[in-house]
Order: sequence, then structure tokens, then C-alpha cells
Amino acid sequence: MKRTEKRAAAKAAEAWRGSDAPSIEMNGLKASKKAIPTALKFIALRERSAAEVRSKLIKAGFSADEATEAVERLTSAGYLDDARFASRLTASRAKNKLWGKRRIAAELAGKGVESDIIASCLAAVEGASEEKAALAAFEKWLKKNGSPSSLDKKLFAKAMRHLIGRGFSTNVALKTVGGRGAGEDLSGGY
Repeated sequence: MKRTEKRAAAKAAEAWRGSDAPSIEMNGLKASKKAIPTALKFIALRERSAAEVRSKLIKAGFSADEATEAVERLTSAGYLDDARFASRLTASRAKNKLWGKRRIAAELAGKGVESDIIASCLAAVEGASEEKAALAAFEKWLKKNGSPSSLDKKLFAKAMRHLIGRGFSTNVALKTVGGRGAGEDLSGGY
């Protein structure tokens, strides 16, 4: 979430405490009048999925109906958008944490994002950029492990586990690590 969006969410939370809501209509629900500012505080800190906000509201003591209503109103007002959230998280994890598609998909699913949104976001991560991320992750791993010119079978297997653990497919991991050699058998049992 951009800084201006965070400020707008914080201002909306402050305005909500007053008698009128600027962009979200209440229809006289007293409980939602407290749930929406609480939800706005959650999303002012960082962007979240609708399922995350709903879960946090329930943990904060609101009923499931109140939480669902608040999430629906915030979604219709444009404060919550799972597609925007998933797209930004995917780009961030691929670029900054050097994660592969599988690990990103697992995190998005854990945050309650629908599978069709996950699929569309992961389709935006091109194979070439995933291979570049795998190479960057492998080079970072090599720095921590002494940067040998070629890998013996034990280091090869360790490098493969590292890349697969970061969410890269076996094929991408093999392409990345395979050039360093592990003897004749490049698959190392994978």
C-alpha cells in the first residue's frame, strides 16, 4: 500500500469515528461502526487480504457477521482488493526475497486469496524472471557456503534443497545449479 493510500485509510478511520462516514454507508449498524475503523487501522499499517482483515476483526472481538459486513463495505469502497494485494505481494516476494512461484502461491493461499487470483498473479511472473531470481538466490547461497568452483554431490543436493525450499521448481533449480556440476549425474536423485 502506498504512503498516500495509508494516509487516506488513517484519515478515513478518524472520520469514521465522527457522525458520518465519507465513503462507506453504514445503514445504522452500531457494531460495524466500530468494526470498520478497526479494519481501517489494520490496512493502514500494510495492505492485507480480505480474509486477513476478517480474521483479525474476529480475533479483536467482533462477530463473524460484523467482520464480514465490514470487509464487504471496505471492499466495495476500494480499501480492500485481493487482486491488488496478491499482485503486489507476488512482485515483492519474487524481487526482494527471491522466492519461486510455489512458495509465493503457498503464502497467498495462507492469506486467504482465491486460487484464480493466485494463478493470474503467478502467470505474470515470467519464466525468465523466475530463473533470474533462482540464479540470484543460488549466488547468495554460494556466498554463504564458500563459493566453490564446482559442487560435489553433497553440496549439489544441499543447493537443490535450498532452491526448492524457496519455491522454485525442480527444473528451474536443476538449470540453475546444473552448471556447477555434481559429477556425471546432474539430477542428484531429484
